[in-house]
Amino acid sequence: MTRIGMILPSSNTVVEPECIRLAARLPDVGVHFARFPLTAVSVADPRAAYYDSGALLGAARLLADARCDAICWNGSAGGVVGFECDRQLCREIAAATGIAATTSSLALLAQFERTGVRQFAMVTLNPAEMNSTIKASFAAAGYTCVAATGREDIADNFAMAAVAPQDIMAMAETCVAASATRPDALIIYGTNTRGATVAQVLREKLQFPVYDSVSWGMFGALALLGRDIQPLLGERQAATIPFAT
Repeated sequence: MTRIGMILPSSNTVVEPECIRLAARLPDVGVHFARFPLTAVSVADPRAAYYDSGALLGAARLLADARCDAICWNGSAGGVVGFECDRQLCREIAAATGIAATTSSLALLAQFERTGVRQFAMVTLNPAEMNSTIKASFAAAGYTCVAATGREDIADNFAMAAVAPQDIMAMAETCVAASATRPDALIIYGTNTRGATVAQVLREKLQFPVYDSVSWGMFGALALLGRDIQPLLGERQAATIPFAT
């Protein structure tokens, strides 16, 4: 059995069911989870709160007790603090546990590089100010966000998961329509955003790549282990989006 460890915020209710759904398509893969405290949409100093505090590394050490073969920080904070923090975290996890690590953000960047994405559109449930910071992080990595949509009314991280997939779908279509140039890809970017099914439907509808960051956390961990993720990428869905709760 191949074991994948996922780090997620304490208030998250999306990562576990989505990763379990994906793992179910690979019978020899199991997925295990460790949480760290996080309830706010944003904090004054996310680098200090998540990375420098040792909270993420501590969660990784707990997953190492389960003898996971790969570990993923399935969160989007790297877009806020800069992707080098994610890279440094992965180095620290490997040094402390002997286990290879990645993050959902680094997995997306790797996919951009593999597929030649240079400009993208982005859907989040974050306020505009946070989106601006995330766009700057992607720009520093060489990728241009040509359109972005977000929300200003989300009270806390837990509330993000209450946003229906249909609403995320509408945001995504608005985002793409607002782009002055056709993006190479669309990303649904957020730890507690129910965008996985939306991404699958939009790939069919828009006929260009649509990536959900939660799913790509799982794909990135599988890629670390040399696993073929094509059976998961090729998954086809009916062109409907369920009202999940």
